[in-house]
Amino acid sequence: SSGINAEWPLRPGKTQPSKDKLAELQKIDDEKIMTAEARNKLESYVIDMKYRMSTDEYIAAGTAEEIEKIENALREETDWIEEESWGEGYKVLNERLSKIEDYCNPVVQRVKEIEGRYQHTKGTW
Repeated sequence: SSGINAEWPLRPGKTQPSKDKLAELQKIDDEKIMTAEARNKLESYVIDMKYRMSTDEYIAAGTAEEIEKIENALREETDWIEEESWGEGYKVLNERLSKIEDYCNPVVQRVKEIEGRYQHTKGTW
């Protein structure tokens, strides 16, 4: 016997199950990475907005009621992240990020407008 495996060289059809398994594992890894990134973005946004809502410029840009509602929403989102989000995929996390961004956006936009007016008029007085 020459010691050469009768299956060598591998025929194209013989490698497909391995390729399929590798593709499946890569998809699982990609989803884990996307989920970790989505969780990080959501957590970072919530932390950042909690801080911003305590600053004078944000307090001035919203009504007391708006700021209170946003702070409550951010607190609820923090609770959800810490207690209920484990096991959720990146799609759910991204949806929640989009929802909380939309909720905070009116005050964020007002701050940007005020900052823009200040930059535009700076030096003209």
